[in-house]
Amino acid sequence: MARRSNRPLPFARRAALLLLALAGLASGCATTATYVADRCDVNVLDVTPAEAAPGAEVTVVGGPLTRDWDTIVLVAGVSATIAGLDREGCTECDSCRSAASCNACDDCDDCDATCAALCVESVRFVVPELPPGRAELRLINAHGGSLAAELLVLEPAVDTGAAEDTASDSGSDTAAPPPPAAAAECR
Repeated sequence: MARRSNRPLPFARRAALLLLALAGLASGCATTATYVADRCDVNVLDVTPAEAAPGAEVTVVGGPLTRDWDTIVLVAGVSATIAGLDREGCTECDSCRSAASCNACDDCDDCDATCAALCVESVRFVVPELPPGRAELRLINAHGGSLAAELLVLEPAVDTGAAEDTASDSGSDTAAPPPPAAAAECR
């Protein structure tokens, strides 16, 4: 039976074991982005249109919203470009909440009816380049994060060459003209 020693391992052996452990950890790690927002729930009430191709603009109605610079829309885990954030009719709601000492995340009985009737918050974003299919959509800002909503990502538009084609954004169709009709068969 081998006898164990209580002597510490030599420095070179301890260093080698430490390097092997670190290498094992490094090889199994993947880099992921983590968004932490835990003040309150952000709600997604509507996604319009519910189906869109990459490059199209989509509007999410929900809230509470903050500013466009601290808002993230994730589509299938990919951050979308924010095109704008709108808070229409929210001035009276904000004033009521301020007077009642309620923040945007509080249930504010004095102001709930006013806010629900007047304030519409929405964020517009551009669908990122993604493969077609159903994609989870999440809205994250300084107030918190939403549960997953759904967006159906469509195939990108293709320029067919037809005069009424809308796939080109240059103002004119970019496809080559159709080939001339075949000449009468020679005899």
